Amino acid sequence: MKLLTLRRSLTLLTLVGGALCFSARSYGDDLNQTLDVLERAGIITHEQAEKARQLAPAPATPAAPAPGASDQQLEELKQKVLILERQREVDKEAKANAPVLPSLKTTSSSWINEMKWYGDLRLRAEDFENPQDWKKSPDAPVQANQPDRLRYRVRLRLGVDLKVQDWANIDARFATGDSVSGSTYSGQSENATFGSSFRKKAAVVDLAYAAIHPPFWDWLTVEAGIIPQPIWHPVTLSPTVYKSEITPQGATELLSYKFGDYQQYKVFGNFGQYVIAEVGGSFTPQAGTSGPIPEGENADSYLFDSEVGLEANLDPVPLRVTLGLDSFVTKNLEHVVPGDSTTSQGNSVNVNANSPYIGDYLSDFDVIQGLGEVAWTISPQPVLKTPNVLTLGGEYLKNLSPTYENAPGGDYTTAWALQAVYGQAKSKGQWSLGYEYKYLGANSTWDAIVDDNFSVGYGSRNAVPGAGTDIKGHVVNLTYSVFDWWQISFNGFIAERISPFNPVARPPLQSHPISPSGDYAVRLQLDNTLKF
Repeated sequence: MKLLTLRRSLTLLTLVGGALCFSARSYGDDLNQTLDVLERAGIITHEQAEKARQLAPAPATPAAPAPGASDQQLEELKQKVLILERQREVDKEAKANAPVLPSLKTTSSSWINEMKWYGDLRLRAEDFENPQDWKKSPDAPVQANQPDRLRYRVRLRLGVDLKVQDWANIDARFATGDSVSGSTYSGQSENATFGSSFRKKAAVVDLAYAAIHPPFWDWLTVEAGIIPQPIWHPVTLSPTVYKSEITPQGATELLSYKFGDYQQYKVFGNFGQYVIAEVGGSFTPQAGTSGPIPEGENADSYLFDSEVGLEANLDPVPLRVTLGLDSFVTKNLEHVVPGDSTTSQGNSVNVNANSPYIGDYLSDFDVIQGLGEVAWTISPQPVLKTPNVLTLGGEYLKNLSPTYENAPGGDYTTAWALQAVYGQAKSKGQWSLGYEYKYLGANSTWDAIVDDNFSVGYGSRNAVPGAGTDIKGHVVNLTYSVFDWWQISFNGFIAERISPFNPVARPPLQSHPISPSGDYAVRLQLDNTLKF
């Protein structure tokens, strides 16, 4: 339609230009005749023809033109009209024969201003290489035998973000579920493993929350529901706490305020209140035990997290420095069974045979964490198409709980990590290369919120621990963006146990008879991630 309108406008200008040349005899007759021809052919509208007549100058008493000049110009103009007519017919035929493309129609309630779909698909090949002497350990139970393993996994996530007001939105996301036992799905993983005779894979609710951004307080966001992990941590290949796939259940308050002549400084705060377990009046003590039994809400378990930080973009050196201080505490964790929704283990547990909490976590956690990151733009010119940026990060954790500091088997209440990443793999052709060393003491943090990729072997629920705490080792990563929507990445983990086998610190199901300190296990991952 735009092309046809343009052609008509050009025709109109041509006619007016031709009309200006007609200062000879038959001026009015020739112009009207030409406009009539164009109008009947559908090249111009009646309104455009009238407009051309109005724009044409009134004829004066002209000098005698060259013989045949007006007739020649009129003939050329008619030829142009014929060409335009033929082109118009070609356009009509092409439009009639064009394939009809399917359209995606999505309807929603009138109060939803905007709706955006998003998601990703990740295909993973994963290999475990375990030391041979693990299989020969006389202390290992039968189910603890861990030969080398090759498996294939898929992660699918599909979400929708609904903007209901400029200051409010609702987000929901579904994902594949990683079954821990029966209908119980891991809180740390969204992977589904291939196999099981082609059984269908389950989908779980991964996110379901509402977010409020008060228009008069643009520095504040409040979220409630099943929410994204909000705590900031430095560039990392394997976070010490809060793996990115963990989606806490509860509420968060996110604060962010920029200041400075160029808004180059930012202070931020992230605060979370999460439900770990709603026990209520259903708590059942172990048979044959005695002691106080919690009732009602006194048995419910919670986690409270608070983080504050500062980000500064420094000139003239292109440097971004971010510092953070985080603290989290748990409440009534001694009512929770380790491994209830994850295979990650490593924390000490209650071994008092007379306690109603035997087999549960030993006590609550009181963790403080320092975090830092420095991102240095070495040069604005890319290197092999990737940004010339070096990012360094570090973390240190300490569990201040005296119960864990004095736990049988020793004090393993500290953790730390150092990271280095070169480049960024955000757009087509970009890549990044990273390395991390991590040390996670057995009781440094709650084992249910760590990265379960950082493991010694692959473990199994209620058998032997694979992922969790009480692990130290190396992590490497190489990522390449084939397109903006397609990434290929390689991850390598080389890890070992920290503490020696100590049956007093942990009952048999929590000990490590097949993975003693000093034996490294290797875990390799090749990922293809497609974003949409």
